[in-house]
Amino acid sequence: MVEEYIHFSNEESTYMQKNLLSSQLEALNSVKRLHQYKKLREEEFSMKIKLKTILSSLKSSVNELNKLMPEVEMKSHQNKDDLIIDPTNVKEEKPSIEQEIEKIRLKLARLG
Repeated sequence: MVEEYIHFSNEESTYMQKNLLSSQLEALNSVKRLHQYKKLREEEFSMKIKLKTILSSLKSSVNELNKLMPEVEMKSHQNKDDLIIDPTNVKEEKPSIEQEIEKIRLKLARLG
């Protein structure tokens, strides 16, 4: 087997070394990001499990509370007329102080 050598100029050599080193740096950064991603996914998974246990506990507490509450019969409205508010039952709002002051000013202006 014959070994062959290729001669590179100094400029070509430094360019290739820089290119190789930058490729290695990018590969290491990718590995670093992959580890960070895995760590975040593990945290997310543990948080989801914790949330699920809290929600199930909350659900059981609400169910227990519902058992303790008295049952109330709700009337269902058959007619939509039952839901309309009778205008005669609506109380009129008293005028505000500013409105009363404005009325008095108008009366004074009319008197001269």
